[in-house]
Amino acid sequence: MKNILASIGFILAFLAIYMGLQIWYIVSVQFIISFMKAFEAGLAGDVTPDLEKITVSIQEAMKIHLPVALIFSAVLAALIYYFICRARKQNIVEVCAFNPISFKSAIVFVFTGISFLFFNGSLNTLIYESGYLNDSFQQLESTFAPFYEGNFLLSFASIAIVVPLIEEIIFRGLIQNELRKHMRVLPAVLIQAALFGLYHLNLAQFIITVLMGILLGLLCVWTKSIWGAIIIHGVNNALSFLFAWFEPEAIQESCFFLNYIFLALTTLIIVSVMVYFFRRRGEAADQSPQTSEVSI
Repeated sequence: MKNILASIGFILAFLAIYMGLQIWYIVSVQFIISFMKAFEAGLAGDVTPDLEKITVSIQEAMKIHLPVALIFSAVLAALIYYFICRARKQNIVEVCAFNPISFKSAIVFVFTGISFLFFNGSLNTLIYESGYLNDSFQQLESTFAPFYEGNFLLSFASIAIVVPLIEEIIFRGLIQNELRKHMRVLPAVLIQAALFGLYHLNLAQFIITVLMGILLGLLCVWTKSIWGAIIIHGVNNALSFLFAWFEPEAIQESCFFLNYIFLALTTLIIVSVMVYFFRRRGEAADQSPQTSEVSI
């Protein structure tokens, strides 16, 4: 029981550290901007600062600072996770299974990431057309708006590279490894996937992130490596960002007309990839230096 409680504590800490650093950075930036604008207003003789100007200044600043917040919090969180693992006499590289994969597998994962992007778009279109979760979709759009209005390279780096890497370390690495100490593979994968969905704090995003969490969690187990999950996650995020940046309306329109075809084809591709790696899981185990696997 003591070990289970300790694992729960570490899981909560892993989640809180990354999110807490993001919140701390964003709140700090907003406080500094508000203070500077109020100070400038005071120097100009205005007793009451213009709240509308302060709000506009914060919104403009967030176009740069939101991507920076993701990068800053990811780098600092990764360092903290490293020292946590070291204090527990663990190697974070081994815990997260940064084991090499073949070039052939990497190519398969790239195409899987592309397929998941269209699966994601098709499923979200179906949900949106149903009339449910409209508020959640609007919230999601407003959340990501600053990324599409700011610096392209900075936003792309944060969404397509940094976020997939740190989220895979947290969920498919640290958390899934912690859960598998106390349960079989399938419940561990389902729990980390549910946490992954809840972590995004958006009901519209919850469904697709849970499905992604299950897919990536199982692939990590079957391939004995986190690289496949990072590639799929990264490709999905990168293409999603590029489509939204350059031609969001055209992409949305194409998904509307071909939605059911995309959903069927991409589901077939993803299931085929899952079956392929499930059948090869014994080969991955033979090539991996990891310890023996817990059965599903």
